[in-house]
Amino acid sequence: MVALKLILNILCIIGCILSYCQVTEGTDSDNVKGSNGSSNLTICEERQGKILHLSPTAGYIGAFVAILMFGSNFIPVKKITTGDGVFFQWIVCSGIWTFGLFVHLYNGDERKFYPLVMVGGAIWCTGNMCVVPVIKTIGLAMGLLIWGTLNLIAGWATGRFGTFGLICKQPVQHSAINYVGVVLAMISLGIFIFIKSEDSSGNIDSDNAIFNNDRGEINVRQDDESNDEENVYLLAGDMHQNNDSSWVDHYSNNQKRFIGIFLSVMSGILYGIAFVPVYVIQKNNADAPDEGIQYAFSQFCGTLLASTVYFLIYCLYKRNKPDIYSEAVAPGFISGVLWAVGDVGWFVANTYLSESISFPIVTTGPGIIASIWGIFVFKEITGWKNFLLLGVAICFAVSGSVVTGFSK
Repeated sequence: MVALKLILNILCIIGCILSYCQVTEGTDSDNVKGSNGSSNLTICEERQGKILHLSPTAGYIGAFVAILMFGSNFIPVKKITTGDGVFFQWIVCSGIWTFGLFVHLYNGDERKFYPLVMVGGAIWCTGNMCVVPVIKTIGLAMGLLIWGTLNLIAGWATGRFGTFGLICKQPVQHSAINYVGVVLAMISLGIFIFIKSEDSSGNIDSDNAIFNNDRGEINVRQDDESNDEENVYLLAGDMHQNNDSSWVDHYSNNQKRFIGIFLSVMSGILYGIAFVPVYVIQKNNADAPDEGIQYAFSQFCGTLLASTVYFLIYCLYKRNKPDIYSEAVAPGFISGVLWAVGDVGWFVANTYLSESISFPIVTTGPGIIASIWGIFVFKEITGWKNFLLLGVAICFAVSGSVVTGFSK
């Protein structure tokens, strides 16, 4: 009953905003249309005009693919021991790169390689490496809330306002609707972290949560403070080891808290700006392709390269005795392929919708998919409180996606 009233209230608010915005067009749209009347258009004005006149259908399909894949890519590694996660991330990135190679071949004669875009892949990989110490120092809930919110805001803001003039602003026709959609998406992220899940034996993990973080990393499991760092996407699944030592262990509690908050902030920002190198190229090169899929392979190369460098550093740190689990190779590779499919869908969504619309949709949707898996397949989510929280979170996520979509 409470969820129904919430839905009705949200729909009423959305209806009022839509009615208002139908009367007054967004300022950005008017500016771009006015610019199109000029004979001397800048690269940004040309690209802004193209975005406003592209059919959003392909973008919504890409966003749906991204949501589905990001919400499902943890399944192959659900019950796999993955150790401390560094080797596992390298395997995942190998799967990402392999799928990217097929995408590169699919692009045909138009395919090009963009070294600058590799920086975006390295940025994402670096953000993902920060997650383990974040969970170790401040815990899953606080870490997720910080990096998930900043990821959404950073990704949305870079597209909506540009990044210190480095990239073109991506206009929307109805700014007010876009702002409301972002707020609703942020609220849904906050609610998802309070959903408790059960392990296979039926024991409730008090700090478990179904969620999505940067680019759809789903279903973090947290059993207790001693093995928090083992329970992130890098290490998804049920862990069976006690190797929980970390470089942050010798710091005081206050120092750990500072480190955890700092790294979670950095992680969220890095996740959110991973697409920026693509838009830097598009702003400064009139011949650069508009289709985001043309840049996917270059970014995936950066992801694999950075992961390889981090793995080699890790091997040196472990004195050439890294934790390697052979049973994680095939599942991790498949997980990487699924993630890559989702990321390609996100590239498509960015092309046809722009980041200011795709980010609020794609960063919240995977939590719904993961929740469905948790309820019907893994039986991890039970109890009326969890179902109520899940229903409210889904209401906000769907409402945020719908509202953001209307801002196009």
